Amino acid sequence: MGQINPFAASHLALVGQSELHEADLLRPLLRRYGLGGSEHASYPSVDRFAEFFDGAALSRALAMRAPLSALQPLSLDVRVPFCETQCVQCTRETVVGRSRSPVGPYLDAIERELDILAPLVGQSPVVSQMQLGGGTPNFLAAEQLEKLVRGLRSRFSFAAQGDYRIEIDPSRFADEEIHAMASLGFNRMNLGLQDFHPKVQVAVNRVQYEDRTAAVMRTAKAAGFRSVGLELWYGLPTQTRDAFAYSLQRVVDLAPDRINLARYAHDPLRFPAQRLFRRDMLPDLDACIDMLLEARSKLTEAGYVHVGLDLFVRADEDLAIAMRRGRLQRNSWGYSSLAEHDRLGLGLGAISRIGNSYAQNHRALDAYHDRLEQGVLPVMRGIELSRDDIARHAVIRALLGRGEVSIESMEIAYLIDFRRHFADECEQLAAMAEAGLVEMSPEWITLTPQGTLVVRAVCAIFDRYRPREQKIPVFGLVTD
Repeated sequence: MGQINPFAASHLALVGQSELHEADLLRPLLRRYGLGGSEHASYPSVDRFAEFFDGAALSRALAMRAPLSALQPLSLDVRVPFCETQCVQCTRETVVGRSRSPVGPYLDAIERELDILAPLVGQSPVVSQMQLGGGTPNFLAAEQLEKLVRGLRSRFSFAAQGDYRIEIDPSRFADEEIHAMASLGFNRMNLGLQDFHPKVQVAVNRVQYEDRTAAVMRTAKAAGFRSVGLELWYGLPTQTRDAFAYSLQRVVDLAPDRINLARYAHDPLRFPAQRLFRRDMLPDLDACIDMLLEARSKLTEAGYVHVGLDLFVRADEDLAIAMRRGRLQRNSWGYSSLAEHDRLGLGLGAISRIGNSYAQNHRALDAYHDRLEQGVLPVMRGIELSRDDIARHAVIRALLGRGEVSIESMEIAYLIDFRRHFADECEQLAAMAEAGLVEMSPEWITLTPQGTLVVRAVCAIFDRYRPREQKIPVFGLVTD
């Protein structure tokens, strides 16, 4: 008879050890499976995109969906890459500096990109979701932001009940600008925040103040924003358990609608700003686990619901309601109460998903401008998904969104014998079932409460592009 699983939800009842704290049971699990791994914003991940997939390939994909453009809504991902300073945790394509001179030409370039796309997207394309981010959108002057949004609205029809999100830096903002954003149709706001502890803020080059952040949140709500979210990072350089607890309490006191508990990933070879920090300046794995478990406990106590990955939301928030009703979706931007639609990316480094293909724009500003001046789409690389990719994408999305996979539904939708097609994966899942992370039946694969904490590791089983020798995700690596 096998050893009793120490991570199963019923363990305490089985062995009568109620004095054991839940965190003591979760720590060994998190040490084994780590906190790293891909969030699978795309599948396959962008490092698998190929340069032979170019603007012509994206044009063909758009032409295939154009006849149904009025019936199939689009999502827009509009990148505004400008930032005054470089934050060390940032992994995006950004243009750093205080000069506003590149903004005008960049907005003109997006207009050219829209002009090229206009005949490709079909008649009366409807947009149900939009995200304006990628850097600091409030780097734009009010009239520049208005010009950008008016250009988008002149080419697309925006759904009345859509989700329109903007990311801002609360350290440099005026109340009238927030009201102007609401008047342009934005109804969700995400505030970039790393940590409230002064020492950590200086280390990551992002100093902002609690009172200013609170004022921005109040103004956003008064202006009519449906949801205001905060990002809180753990694992940052110089961050300690006490420093994180300090910031966590202040975030709870601010009571945002959503809290994204983001993990710092140290990869100095890819991100030069991180070369300022040695490994011994980072909290170790045990410290990061403690931060995660402290946040999970504190946020649950404060009434937040863990909807998946690193996202916690208020119990009355749209995503919590969607989760209770079984309608929670996981798309390229994260969790949503709306169905996943094709996504059109605009601007530097933006990623589109049209049909069964992905395309990424050039990540260097000069290359992005050059391609548009030549009158072609500024696609740098992309990929056409195989039938196997499509099935794996669906399994991963189901695990991330609903926490369960219907085997019969997958077999019907993708014309596969699930257990034969995913024979190796089912063998690995069986080991995870013994560890109490998943429950398996002939009809379903379901995450346990413990499994939701290491869902990246469960999803990684279905990622055929990960190195076969990498049995579990490695803490701290950037993989997406």
